[in-house]
Amino acid sequence: MGSAGYWSSTTHAGGTGGAWRVDFYYGSDGNYAKSGSYYVRAVRGGQSRSLDHWVINGDGTVTDISKGLMWQQAMAPGTPNWQNALSYCQNLALAGHTDWRLPTIKELASLADLSRYSPAINTDIFPDMVSADYWSSTTGASYADDAWYVYFGSGDGHDGYKSYSYYVRAVRGGQSRLLDH
Repeated sequence: MGSAGYWSSTTHAGGTGGAWRVDFYYGSDGNYAKSGSYYVRAVRGGQSRSLDHWVINGDGTVTDISKGLMWQQAMAPGTPNWQNALSYCQNLALAGHTDWRLPTIKELASLADLSRYSPAINTDIFPDMVSADYWSSTTGASYADDAWYVYFGSGDGHDGYKSYSYYVRAVRGGQSRLLDH
């Protein structure tokens, strides 16, 4: 696989003229005009993603039982820089749990619903979600001063300076599929 852009079959929810593309050089994804020329990799089979893997726990948390992750349902207050986002999550006590953390870029991107736009997430599950940037814990591979984030207006991922101020949603788990629920 070359370090370049590869098409997906997913039309961008913001308009029919664009489709999702993954860039394996930068590790980012995004909306690109369908008239562009990018690589293709065929796939067959797989599983469809349904929304029945979400459990709204009624205690300020939501569990993704397919991934074994429990999410803070409401956004964290404010828009901290990356270091303060890490600290907020590590010090969070919610629903009787104190093992919260900032999600990895893959975990955070799993919240994006690419069939939706502005915000690109199911607002029945996360009703206060805004179309904005949300921090992940993943440091950029090229620059230690960068970290990855997801823009939930469209659902695409980018990297930015850790000194920037973005929104935060804490997660816990990954080691167990039960998570007390």
